[in-house]
Amino acid sequence: MTPARKARKSLRLTIYDVAKKAGVTAATVSRIECQKQDCTADTAAALAKVLGIPEEQILYPARYMEQAA
Repeated sequence: MTPARKARKSLRLTIYDVAKKAGVTAATVSRIECQKQDCTADTAAALAKVLGIPEEQILYPARYMEQAA
């Protein structure tokens, strides 16, 4: 699970909630969470602010993901 998705779920927010607060589409949030789309620095900053995590965790999620056993 990416840090963005983990943070969103811990805050009990929907993809639509995050999208509205960050000023992006729900599809964009979904694709970023699923690592199907990279995001710009501006989008990462907006998502980070909403989710309360560092921008780096959105830009480089693989570095922060827990390894499955």
